[in-house]
Amino acid sequence: MKYILGVDPGLKGALALLNVEIGIQSIKVFDIPVHTIKNKDYVDVYQLAMWIDAHSKDIEFAVIEDVSSMPNQGVVSMFRFGEVKGILTGIIGGYYIPMNFIKPSVWKMSLGLSKNKDESRQLASKLYPHSTNQWPLKKHADRAEALLLAHF
Repeated sequence: MKYILGVDPGLKGALALLNVEIGIQSIKVFDIPVHTIKNKDYVDVYQLAMWIDAHSKDIEFAVIEDVSSMPNQGVVSMFRFGEVKGILTGIIGGYYIPMNFIKPSVWKMSLGLSKNKDESRQLASKLYPHSTNQWPLKKHADRAEALLLAHF
């Protein structure tokens, strides 16, 4: 199978594989793995790399949300957010997977979405009704957004 990889970066982010073969609706969703050291969360780069490795030969390209700093966010949290994006970019690039970076405002506007993450869950459920069990709770909205990035 051939997939598009959608990536919603962040420690609570997710990755989604969307099958691009005609007539097949196959989706795989994976939360960005984290581990905790001294009450601080970090990306589990080994688990992430193993997941990418297991699927890399079937991924045609990746669509990564092009996150950047936002007003009123702390310097430390923004640094960590950028760190996660860098880890994801490095691992995906290490498997020679072509990447496209897209600003949240661009992909969300093209799909008729606002910043409200519930809208993302609703649209993903509408477009992929067999996958609604992937994002049953509000905290799973990043899974839906990763899928919508691949859809975009």
